[in-house]
Amino acid sequence: MTLIIDQLFNPEGKFLDFGGGYGLFTRLMRDIKYKFYWQDKYCKNLFAQNLKAIPEQKYELVTAFEVLEYLVNPITEIK
Repeated sequence: MTLIIDQLFNPEGKFLDFGGGYGLFTRLMRDIKYKFYWQDKYCKNLFAQNLKAIPEQKYELVTAFEVLEYLVNPITEIK
């Protein structure tokens, strides 16, 4: 993931982990230098507290691991 971010995106930008679960990925990415934020309305944030997504914020990249297949209307959720 770090190679992708460094090569294709602005590594100084803000990133969002959509459907971030317990916040582990967000915390790990923060620990290695990236400004990741967490968003998940179905799961409790255990590892990335105080890193909730900012409404209306524009993000350089949005990650969503094992999320979209569980959404009834994924396009609506993404919007």
